[in-house]
Amino acid sequence: MPKSLKAVLFDLDGTLVDSAPDLHVAANLLMVENDRRELSLPEIIKMIGDGVPKLVERSFAATGDVPDTDTLAAASKRYLEFYEPHAADLSTPFPGAIACLERLKSAGYPLAVCTNKPYDAT
Repeated sequence: MPKSLKAVLFDLDGTLVDSAPDLHVAANLLMVENDRRELSLPEIIKMIGDGVPKLVERSFAATGDVPDTDTLAAASKRYLEFYEPHAADLSTPFPGAIACLERLKSAGYPLAVCTNKPYDAT
């Protein structure tokens, strides 16, 4: 690897870790609580990106009407109540992720992880 690199940064979710199963469970708990249908894992995977409020909005859109802004904000908060205590129950590193990090570390590269995941869920 070129030593001109000063550090290597990774995104967490979807790059190092497959967190979609935990996001899926939390979204479905929220949907059921709001008398909506459950979403499939492939549906949720297409909705991931841009943070929790967007995931919640997309989940509501896929299951009926999108609530008003205040209701969406409350639903995002409720989603986090479902998600944060269980953020790593089903999440797993992608194949090769740990070996890659170990190789980079042993080669002397400083490593960092960036995420927009809520702090309590990280």
